[in-house]
Amino acid sequence: SGNPAATAPIRLAQESGSQRGFIVFCPLYRKSVSFPEERRAALTGFATAVFRIGDLVELSLRSMNGHGVALTIRDEGTGETIYHQEAARLSGHPPWHSTLEVAGRRWSLLFEPTTAFPSPHGGLLPWIVPAAGLIITGLLTSYLRSSARQAARLQRSHAALSREVAVRQRAETAADSASRAKSEFLASMSHEIRTPLHAILGYSQILARDETLPPFHRDAVATILGSGRHLLRLIDEILDLSKIDAGRMEIAAGDFDLAALLRDLAGMVQPSCEEKNLGLLCEAPARPAVLHGDEGKLRQVLLNLLANAVKFTQHGRILLSASPVGGGGDSWEFQVVDTGIGIPDEVQAKIFDPFQQGPGSRRHGGTGLGLAIARRQVELMGGHLTVESTPGAGARFAFTLPLPSAAG
Repeated sequence: SGNPAATAPIRLAQESGSQRGFIVFCPLYRKSVSFPEERRAALTGFATAVFRIGDLVELSLRSMNGHGVALTIRDEGTGETIYHQEAARLSGHPPWHSTLEVAGRRWSLLFEPTTAFPSPHGGLLPWIVPAAGLIITGLLTSYLRSSARQAARLQRSHAALSREVAVRQRAETAADSASRAKSEFLASMSHEIRTPLHAILGYSQILARDETLPPFHRDAVATILGSGRHLLRLIDEILDLSKIDAGRMEIAAGDFDLAALLRDLAGMVQPSCEEKNLGLLCEAPARPAVLHGDEGKLRQVLLNLLANAVKFTQHGRILLSASPVGGGGDSWEFQVVDTGIGIPDEVQAKIFDPFQQGPGSRRHGGTGLGLAIARRQVELMGGHLTVESTPGAGARFAFTLPLPSAAG
């Protein structure tokens, strides 16, 4: 019918006394409808309201207290007395009967004068009866309308939220598909480009060792070799970043000597430091320190930081150090410190983002991927790479990693 419908009188779960209650269901529609078929098609749900009969009646008759009238209500569908007002009835005065429609149910109202009923006002009783019915109906209608409006608002909010969630899920699915497509493309590109590139580098290295070539040809071969190596590094960096983004880069933990690793790294950058007259200080453990962790990724991170330090330092020195944290020896702090051009504050905030380059990067070359890869590799190993820098006074890159001593 499209109208509110009430249940028969029930005992509410939250009601500990003898008071009865009922539940009203009010249908909600997407639009205004007139015919049953339209209502069924447009139905979106129901607003429900729970009433305590005693509370509802007493609230309705509050303004009539003191007039000496007691009310008894019986549900005609079940024959059950659902409300009875305790009071001493006045004999000699006939009761007044009335009926009230409440959300599809029919209530019988019996009004009886009590000993507090003033006989001179006997004419009030016929007015109290319809007034009580109107007040009860009005309160019930007002509450139902308020509940329906609130339910409609909640339903609209839920529908809007559902649409937003669906849009985000579609966007996430599309992003995942794009990420998979990117990873597949990069893997294919790696194979397709690496194979001929290795051939170019191989033949270039052979030609570079040929001392019979004229100087012009030797310079051309050196250019080919340098460009090929640069392209190979770029491909490797892009692939590393892609693997990290796709969650496909894994830890390859093993036992390694930290002191030997640091000395090896210092030896790799020593020639570049000597070319620029830079000092290189390596603070490594005096004795072998055999630890358990991913030596390959640690080597790549430190070499990246050292290469940047050499690149952006014109005078002074570079420090590479590793020291145990605390007394347990299961965590180590690594740092690379230079006396180079430094990094402005506004650049530090985004220096670890992909394709972000610091001051002078274009002049010195670079892809803007090295630090992004380094930070993500450090995070993959359980640490966090940070930077401290003052423009014109150098920079300090540091991180701490959990590296327990090797067993045995």
